[in-house]
Amino acid sequence: MKQQEQQATKKHSKWIFFEEFIGSFGIAFWTLLLCWLFNKYNVLTLFSIGGNVAVGWVLLSLVFGATYVPILYLLLLLLNSFTSGEYFNPAITIGFWYKESIKRPVAFKFMLSQFVGGIFAGLLIYVLIGLCDNSRPDWWTNPDAGYMGATGIKDWWVKNSPDVLYWHIMETLYIPTILSWAIAVLIEATIFFLFMLLVLNVNKMSKHKHTRWVYLSIGLALMVALGIPFTGASMNPIRSIGPVLFGSWGENSSYWWLQYSIAVVGPILGTLVASYIQLKTIDKKVVNITY
Repeated sequence: MKQQEQQATKKHSKWIFFEEFIGSFGIAFWTLLLCWLFNKYNVLTLFSIGGNVAVGWVLLSLVFGATYVPILYLLLLLLNSFTSGEYFNPAITIGFWYKESIKRPVAFKFMLSQFVGGIFAGLLIYVLIGLCDNSRPDWWTNPDAGYMGATGIKDWWVKNSPDVLYWHIMETLYIPTILSWAIAVLIEATIFFLFMLLVLNVNKMSKHKHTRWVYLSIGLALMVALGIPFTGASMNPIRSIGPVLFGSWGENSSYWWLQYSIAVVGPILGTLVASYIQLKTIDKKVVNITY
């Protein structure tokens, strides 16, 4: 009997990492798919008012937020599983590890599963664009990370900077200085800080898992709407890694990796601050959860 229990625990342990992979893949794929379609059909321009694409940005964030729960539920129901904790984000995983809600080895395996899921999603979008997008006939030799949905400091920020925060290279690309990069990181950290506080306290808001996911969906949509005009509102390193890996080649590569660093550093800072505040002000007792 003891041996059977150990085998069942081992099988369960492997399953939760696969669940993290599938959930992360689903989030990254759906987000990049929306970005591709919005770019392909110029949705941002279509919904612009007087040249202002803010309405298009808000629309993108609302569509993503409204579909976030159904897409993940479909994936997890197909797997018949809600057992891993459904982190699907390395920054969230780091936050729960910092709170000692999950052990370090499990956190590392979760993050590895999440990044693999995000990379597979980016690869699939890269292949789909090459096969299905007639507007990009040279896609296989000249991909575009921005077209795939890469995040980073937006162009309007460059054009309206009151001082010289950028210098111009290669006609269209701008390399941010330390100051502008730090401001972008702060914006990304702030919106993720707010979202992470919601994640940490959503269990107190409702006893029903379905309702909690709706709260998370609404909160995510609002944070994306706030951040997308400035940094693209990645809020998840795995969501942004695919476009950089498969859409930035040659001289553009260092530019997009620098932009990607905002999507990594910002959410990690936000989650650490949120988790620290949670421990010091809200949580009275740390509960260790062993997978």
